[in-house]
Amino acid sequence: MAMNCSGDVALKSPAMFIAIRETGCRRSHTEWLLKEHIMRTISTIRRSSLTAVVAGALPILIASTSDAATLFVGNSGTSTYPSIAAALSAASPNDIIQLSVGFTDTAPFSIGALPVTIRGNPANPGSCVVAPTSTGFASKSTSVLAPSQLISFNGVTLRGANQYAFSGGQLLIVDCLIDVDAGGNAPEFSAVGTALTVRNTTIPDIGVWWNDLTAFTVQGGSVVFDSVDVQYGSRAVLVANGSLATISRSTFQNFWFDFPDAVLRFGGGSVTMTDSRLDAIVGPVGFKAINATTVLTRNTFTNHGGRNWGYPIEISGPACTITNSSFSQNGSYNSAPTVGVVNSPNFLVRNCQFTDNGPTDTGTGALNLHGAGTVRDSSFLRNETWGNGGAVRVLGSNIVFERCQFYDNFGGDADGAVRVEGKARFKNCDFVGNVSTDGFYIDAGGGAVGIWGAGQAKFVRCNFDSNETGGVLSGPDGGSGGAIALNSGTLIVDRCTFVNNVTHFDPFSTPALGSSGGAIAILAGAAQISQSTFIANDAEHHGGAIAVFGGICALDRGCFVSGNSAAPTLGSGGGLYLNGAIGTIQRSYTCGNSPDNRVGPWLIDAWSLAWCP
Repeated sequence: MAMNCSGDVALKSPAMFIAIRETGCRRSHTEWLLKEHIMRTISTIRRSSLTAVVAGALPILIASTSDAATLFVGNSGTSTYPSIAAALSAASPNDIIQLSVGFTDTAPFSIGALPVTIRGNPANPGSCVVAPTSTGFASKSTSVLAPSQLISFNGVTLRGANQYAFSGGQLLIVDCLIDVDAGGNAPEFSAVGTALTVRNTTIPDIGVWWNDLTAFTVQGGSVVFDSVDVQYGSRAVLVANGSLATISRSTFQNFWFDFPDAVLRFGGGSVTMTDSRLDAIVGPVGFKAINATTVLTRNTFTNHGGRNWGYPIEISGPACTITNSSFSQNGSYNSAPTVGVVNSPNFLVRNCQFTDNGPTDTGTGALNLHGAGTVRDSSFLRNETWGNGGAVRVLGSNIVFERCQFYDNFGGDADGAVRVEGKARFKNCDFVGNVSTDGFYIDAGGGAVGIWGAGQAKFVRCNFDSNETGGVLSGPDGGSGGAIALNSGTLIVDRCTFVNNVTHFDPFSTPALGSSGGAIAILAGAAQISQSTFIANDAEHHGGAIAVFGGICALDRGCFVSGNSAAPTLGSGGGLYLNGAIGTIQRSYTCGNSPDNRVGPWLIDAWSLAWCP
């Protein structure tokens, strides 16, 4: 624009910046001229907004694009372009390419670096179909975008063996359908450093693995799945590496494949999943996060299982939080746990329910726990394995259970509810109705808990009620430890209650060991039991309450052992039995058991002898 004092103004182009310098004219006259010419020409500018900055004495106004034009595509009378490709050739940045209702576009196209919206009918995305075909195997669209640039698919069906590759920028898929073609192929999306959002989208069939094995592959950047419903598939839905991932209000169900190894897989970065459901997944892991910070909240995992490692979750990383989630009716017929693996130096499982999972062959009935963390206010109900550890296997260095319930879990070989091989502390937990029996692989034992290897277990203010072990199929040594079996390692029991726990007799068991220790059996290791109560426990062999066959056992500081029983003809030590081990009793009451109170060379203090000679 050129301007002189007479008021003549020549606007070279409305899209160019307008710069005004004082030339001796009065400022008010100059500003009036500027306003008059802008008002006369602004209606001819297709897309503009005005931004003011100060340079010297007068403002500089810069015109920039913001509004969008709409380009109509389809076979209706109002459509200008026959295909998306034709519209793209005429489009400007931020334009909207509108498909007519009932239109299917099969022409190949590539969006390139042009930020546009391809829009159909959000109320009925099936009425506008984007299904480009190619003479090769797949059509491919590649886009390299600046961070602020956005490509959007809105209210369309995306179908067929098409590849959409993005680098940088933003990709939004909203109110869409993603589905297969006649050959079972569905689109594939890859994004590097892109902000990817998929929202309010239904995927009736995610397709078979035909190229990259994954529907959405994300490297870096971010990915959001919100209200995504994936109903069927034979390949992975999402693989994200080093990304900020968020999944909410989404469903993933009816999957069957062996490779890759997960429906949702995350490596590094962080992932948060809330209010979502994974159901009926056969073969792969449902949710897998490796070296990632993970938060799972209010999710449901059901009906996982199959031939390989088809459990719901596998999580490792610097931190993991699982809250208010449920895991039910999952099973895997091999050595895998039915629910999955958590391996983190800082994990929290809170207010979760693990119900009716299993059976598995030799794996754990629900969870394998590594590392260090806390399981709090959670319940483990009716989980089972034909191996050992009906609900949980503790392999970590420092794992705490607080206010948890273990009810009616089943360990076919041993450890009806929990197998401890690492270090575990249990506070205010209930163990009720858990069972170990069968002994197909090893001898049964530990109706509720078994401690193995260098395992360390401490129980504080816990309740053990009606747990049992042993039986006709319990193996050559029978089942010992109706509630707890210490096979090796360390056991500490403080202020706990043991009531109605039982070891069942096996007629083929070794008389010295089988079916002993109605509440606790100690075969090796060291046990310290204090201020705890043992009532109405029963062993169909030795030691109605406690049987010790190896290691060291110390009862002190006010234990109460009464009303327990051992088999009157085959066993002895209705309260306590000691054979080939060291046992001490201090300030504890051990009377009123049947057929006798104590058997074996117990070292007893004067106070205890005075109450029960």
